[in-house]
Amino acid sequence: MIRFDNRDVGLSERIEGTPDLAAIRRGDLSTLPYTLKDMAADSVGLLDALGIDRAHILGASMGGMVAQLMAIHWPERVRSLCLIMSSTGDRSVGQADPATMALMRRPAPATREGVVEAAVERSRALAGGRASRSTRTRHEPVRPRRTTAHTTPAGRIRQQAASIASADRTPELRGLRVPTVAIHGTDDRLVDISGGRAIADAVPGAWLEAVDGMGHGIVPEAWPQIIAAICRNAARPTASPGDSSGDSSGRQAGTRVRPRRAAREVPDRARQTASCGRLTPVPGARGGTRALHRRPPTHPGSSASRYPTTSTSR
Repeated sequence: MIRFDNRDVGLSERIEGTPDLAAIRRGDLSTLPYTLKDMAADSVGLLDALGIDRAHILGASMGGMVAQLMAIHWPERVRSLCLIMSSTGDRSVGQADPATMALMRRPAPATREGVVEAAVERSRALAGGRASRSTRTRHEPVRPRRTTAHTTPAGRIRQQAASIASADRTPELRGLRVPTVAIHGTDDRLVDISGGRAIADAVPGAWLEAVDGMGHGIVPEAWPQIIAAICRNAARPTASPGDSSGDSSGRQAGTRVRPRRAAREVPDRARQTASCGRLTPVPGARGGTRALHRRPPTHPGSSASRYPTTSTSR
């Protein structure tokens, strides 16, 4: 599995420029340092540098928007698409509730201690009802790590500007022919689950995996369900690169099919466990989601080494 820091976050390169968010919301993009499509091009460039033709792509939150653009503009590089707590760019769906948005828009604290406190407060507010007490209190021992300069307010603002400037991707998503799953928590107060539902409605053959009680973050309690959905989606047949005659559900040109049903939310009790090798946490992983390492299945013909998973988050 390849997991990397997007531009302007972690240990990746910092970009110059101070965007005017108010102007960008009005449609004036003159101060926009870069776009989400530029970030998608970064992901493609990474695959080029590593000599990888195609990969299973996973993106969370803003990373899910970047992953969508990667599939839209470079479909030949994408074997499957997993979009977690993301949206289509349609402003009528996936919106945050007012209290959460007010919290996220607070000015960055001036002190290191203030930055840590603000990060912990945001994490708790976004956790969702499914997060256990142990998950909520887990922030306490990791406070010293929050003081490192892997995330800067200026970088967050530039990424936010790119998100605000992005257009509605729904028309382009309807043209995708790649196995797609939208995974979304029912308690997500930053990106409402209507965003995930809109993705599943737009992409042919896609489905919405609703995670009961999960907020805007991946909690250990939800790992089994999320891993099963990722594996199930990655195992689906993929159209040949550049082939628009069929879609990710295996339909071929000229074949009569029933109209695709609207996205269906699968309840926990009706879900079956999938298997695609053993996935275990990697110690010391940074970023918006916990990294997972894939141990290749033991059965012959495994494609784990040929088609790695690429992950992009905030």
